[in-house]
This record gives sequence, structure tokens and C-alpha cells, in this order.
Amino acid sequence: MLEVPGYPGTTEHPWSSLPEEIRDEAVTLKWIGSDGKVWPLAGLEGGVEGAFIAGDIEGLVHIPFDSIWTKPAYGPPRFQRAIDGRKEISFPLGLMSDTSLGWYDTGSRFWRGCKRDDTGFFTVTTRRFGELYVPMQLLNAKCTLADDPARQRFSLHDIVLAVDGEPRWRRPDVRPAPFIRKSGPKSDGVLRAVNRGTEPAWPIYVISAPGKVSLPDGPNAFTTPTSDSGVLSDWPQLGRMFGIPFIDDILETLTRKRTDTNMIDVPELQPGEHAIIDTDPSHRIAITAKDPVDDLLKKFIRNSELLNWILGEYGDTGIPLLQRFKGKGFSIPIPPRSVATLPVRHSIPGGKVYVQVPQRFEMAVA
Repeated sequence: MLEVPGYPGTTEHPWSSLPEEIRDEAVTLKWIGSDGKVWPLAGLEGGVEGAFIAGDIEGLVHIPFDSIWTKPAYGPPRFQRAIDGRKEISFPLGLMSDTSLGWYDTGSRFWRGCKRDDTGFFTVTTRRFGELYVPMQLLNAKCTLADDPARQRFSLHDIVLAVDGEPRWRRPDVRPAPFIRKSGPKSDGVLRAVNRGTEPAWPIYVISAPGKVSLPDGPNAFTTPTSDSGVLSDWPQLGRMFGIPFIDDILETLTRKRTDTNMIDVPELQPGEHAIIDTDPSHRIAITAKDPVDDLLKKFIRNSELLNWILGEYGDTGIPLLQRFKGKGFSIPIPPRSVATLPVRHSIPGGKVYVQVPQRFEMAVA
């Protein structure tokens, strides 16, 4: 046991005797306004800036959704899929101050960063996940005032915050060290990326140009704690693809591997065409740093089989990178709560491949 001078042994101070700010057992809620101002609303330091949650909160846990069902002519309805709805969080907000003039100032400062057409961030901090956040904006607000609110230095507002887009909680994306192609004949390497979230993660790649690059359609191996061995229970087809897991009893981990990883060739990048590729099928983003310049010569080459064969992909440089993929896409994400191995290739010594992995959570407090 490591003993620090001046501090008694840990056996003399059980967990329950530690101060609340050290135990940090509370669920801390904050609003970070569009102007950058931080407002602790509940939990540790809740209300210290003059704004606090004054009642029950709705919408903090679950994500609304709509179910799509088909109704056959003869037989019961059958479930097809679920579609995420708009996530809303509503609660009574109290604004107060120690002075009458301060009450006016508290209100003006809070609403300056909580607007209907500008994005702030609602955050939840717990000991389990740390601080998670979701971008939100004001959807509705109703105010209840006393007969003389300035004298009482208090006002109550029923507000509704809404998410514009992806409704899941998030942490900062993970960005591991890049793969850098060394000199020599070997052009392949691996990126190791972690997905700490509870949702599948679609990696985002950043590629240096020029050169030919190959990216994996999903990891060729991933490791999870044995307690999370059922991460593929919702994807039985992927479970068969990754085969029988290897269990390490010492490290208490479970590893699944693939031997048939499908590598997707990125269309050859010309000098200066540094690219960003988002593998999420719902996004379908593949862009380069240079806007494509199409001309009659490139169109003529693309329409000529002989010239296209002689000059390679030069004619394709006149169209956007996404169109140059010619329908090829990605279909396998990184499983939740796993460390994935992603094989990559780059044809040019010194070429770099970066990966960015989003961290998404279905719930922040469960």
C-alpha cells in the first residue's frame, strides 16, 4: 500500500466518512450556454450561479422513438424498425439572486446563453461515466412571477430543451496515435481504437495525400470485458462473422477475431487531396481538401475505355471523392465497450492515416 506523508492509512477513513465533494456520489447537472457560460443546476455546486432546477426533470433518461409496423391482410402486425424521435428535457428552472438588482442580472445572463436558435450543452456527471453532454437549444419556456419578483428576488420558468439531431449522450471522440507508413515494402499497419460508449461506433478516418489507401470494413479483432460478453447479442450475423471468442481468465477479457476482414480501397488520392471519410452509412461523407475541378479533358478520358485504362484514375479526379467510390461503402461498426484493431494500408512512405471514434451513450444515469 502506498502511504503519503501527512495522510493516515486508508483503513482509518472508510468511504462513507469522506467529504461529499471527494466521494462525488451526486448526479451533477449543468447547462453550458451558447455564450460559454457554465451554470451548475443540480448536484455539486448546484445553484451557485443563481440558476437551479426547482422540481422534477422529464426526459433525462430515455430517448423517444416511433415504431414502424406492417399490417398484413391476414395476421397480426409485425414490427419492422424503430426510428429515434426528438429528445427533450424539461424542468422548472429557478432564477434568483441575493439582491434585487442582481435578480435582473441573473436572468439576463442566463437567457443570453439559452436561445431558441443557438446551441448550448446540457451535461450529466456521474461516477460511472464521468461527464456526458448533449447539444440542445430552447424549445419552449413559460414564466411564473410573483407580484413583485424583484423584491422577492426569485422567478420560476418551465423550460423545454430539445436536441437538434443525434439524441444520444456523448463524450469527446477518441483519437489514438496515427498509423505512419515507414519506408520499405511493408505498407500495412494497425490502428487501435477504443469505444467506451454503449452504442456501436462508426470510425472517421483522416488520410494524407497522395497515395493509395485501404480501410477496413469493421475491425479484424476486438476485446471486451467478460462481463460485457453479450455486446453482439443484437447482431447475431456479426457474432457468426467474428467466430468463437478467446477468453483470458487472468485479464478477465474476451477477444473475438476475424480472418476475412474486407478491405475497402479508397480511390487514389492526388497531391493535396487529404481526405476525411466518415464510415457511418447514414452519413456517407467522403471529402478532400481540394474541390474537384472537372473539365472536358477529364470527362473525355472517363468516357474512353482505352484512355481510362492507359491513364488510370486521372479522369476520375474531376468528380468528388464520394462519387469515385462508385457505390462502395462500410457496413460494420466498432462494437460498444470494446477495444478494436483496425488494419490499414498506405502506399506512400510517410503517409498517415488517423482515426476518430465517436463515443455515444444511450443513457447518462443508468
